[in-house]
Amino acid sequence: MSLDGLESQLRELGKIISEKMGIDFADRKLPDLRRGIERAAKQLGHRDWVSCLNWLLHTPMTKDTVQALAAHLTIGETYFFRDEKLFKAIEQRILPDIVRDALKTAKVIRIWCAGCSTGEEPYSLAILLHTTLRDLSTWHVTILGTDINTNALRRAQEGVYTEWSFRGAPDWLKSRYFVKQIDGRYRLIDEVRKLVTFAYHNLVEDPFPTLISNTNAMHVILCRNVLMYFKPAVRRRVVQHFHASLVDRGWLIASPAETSLIDHPFLKRVTLFGTLAHQKVCPASSRSNYDASFDHALLLKPVWSGPAREAKNEADPTPPVSLSHETPDAVKSRAGLPTPAAPTQALSFEEAQRLYEAARYEELIAKVASLGSSELGTQTADTRVLALASRALANSGRLDEAQHWCQLAIQSDKTNPSLRFLLATILQELGAFDEAIKTLKTAIYLDQDFVPAHFALANLEMRHGNVNISRRHFKNVLKLLEKFQEDAPIPESEGMTVGRMREIVRSISDES
Repeated sequence: MSLDGLESQLRELGKIISEKMGIDFADRKLPDLRRGIERAAKQLGHRDWVSCLNWLLHTPMTKDTVQALAAHLTIGETYFFRDEKLFKAIEQRILPDIVRDALKTAKVIRIWCAGCSTGEEPYSLAILLHTTLRDLSTWHVTILGTDINTNALRRAQEGVYTEWSFRGAPDWLKSRYFVKQIDGRYRLIDEVRKLVTFAYHNLVEDPFPTLISNTNAMHVILCRNVLMYFKPAVRRRVVQHFHASLVDRGWLIASPAETSLIDHPFLKRVTLFGTLAHQKVCPASSRSNYDASFDHALLLKPVWSGPAREAKNEADPTPPVSLSHETPDAVKSRAGLPTPAAPTQALSFEEAQRLYEAARYEELIAKVASLGSSELGTQTADTRVLALASRALANSGRLDEAQHWCQLAIQSDKTNPSLRFLLATILQELGAFDEAIKTLKTAIYLDQDFVPAHFALANLEMRHGNVNISRRHFKNVLKLLEKFQEDAPIPESEGMTVGRMREIVRSISDES
């Protein structure tokens, strides 16, 4: 085939990959695409890149193919405590802020590393928490690491590294947190390794935030050296979803080269110790006008306004709390639950769903709260609306209130397995694992074919070390999935498809 013909085929494949992975392969990047195919050809069973190219163009691109290509089309180089300024900012400003807010409600810390590669970044954060929070065992900590490269995820789950991963790391790191093996590599101690959960997640194709993928109500999202690969439209959409995945005052952190690519009306750019981050802000005056369907990058000016703004952001008017200080029980008490105001006009499920899908959580919560006590927790209440409000509260990190409203919905419909499942996911985020397991079992009792409940119960049992029980539930999931088409969305999974869940179950089952 002529060079022009090959270039045309590369351009066509670039469009397909862009749809599946969001990676921008403009004409100037076609040589990068060719080199990636050359590296992936052998893994995909082809003798050369040309035959691999032809096969990719004439074969439906499955998730297995996407995962294989991801390992060769992106750069996943990372190491422990990469970017000292960033970890200083997390330790001295971001983490104290999270702790201060958490002590007012529930002792929960949730962090997501999107594009975690081989795991050095989420493990660095776990080590930071371990060294900083003396009472870490009393906190419910979630550190989620996701990537599209399954080979990298497998290495991350092993937690074993070579000297190359420690370049530039502090001297105490290896001696305190790793055990040297006979082969010269270093294994992370289990006490820290168990703080991090790894999962496959495609930022372009997989829905988020969702409770079932645990991508909601995050205090910090790190997505470094990922956004730069995406086309502008894809990048704006991903940033929009990140915004929805953060709690109020949560932080989105990209690499220094990517901060200028983030332009969102409610993600304020802040300079911390010489590094840039974006903090979620929800001005009361803007909430009612917020519409996720708008492309704000085209409508609004960048929030950055120069050195004067930078100096102002550097000063924190609230003194940082001592992370090692034992706070009295009175300070740790839960925030008050919302008290419904005077009754107003009923909120339709269609309107509630529209607000929820647009991530207009505060507006949805306010409308439901205004329905009045006569409408809530009664047989006449629309439990679908209450469930959406509960999800909105959970996505906002207001877990006590989410639990309260979910229980109101259950009062109205005691035999609804979906509500029990929602309550179980909230309890899990609160760290009430035993209660969550009991609630999931109730959901399954009410509906033995309820796939998400089996899936969640299998994961919880696995986390408790009950491998045989977990495998039994995973087998139940696979059996139940046989009734559905591969691309069909699973009810109550917020968009997860049958094929996607099947892949996750098989991956987890193989590892166990």
